Amino acid sequence: MSFAIEKKWTLQRRIVDGETLALDTCEVDRQLIFNYTSNTSDNNSLWYVNKVATCATETDTLKGYWFIPSPGSSSLLPTDTVAFVWESASPEFFEVNTITQGQLEIESLSSGTDLVERFGN
Repeated sequence: MSFAIEKKWTLQRRIVDGETLALDTCEVDRQLIFNYTSNTSDNNSLWYVNKVATCATETDTLKGYWFIPSPGSSSLLPTDTVAFVWESASPEFFEVNTITQGQLEIESLSSGTDLVERFGN
């Protein structure tokens, strides 16, 4: 017997290189949706969805899966790391700065731009 659980987070704030960016109308209701399944043959799916009907296009939705890297898989990754894999792309690693029932904040561990995104319910 397997089961699936879904958790939706709505984008509240985006910080790039230390500067808080103003979210445009199409970004305000953007959701990050995690699906967890107990079925070992399925990946835990991940969606980044723009749910504003007037803004939504096929390119506004990212589809993929998420995973927690194994401890010790890389000495470069902090313990509280989640990986997002968008449509067969290379994994993007994020440090989980905050996670509670009502808030999720993740920070990109990729080289280059420092990206922090804060989500709420």
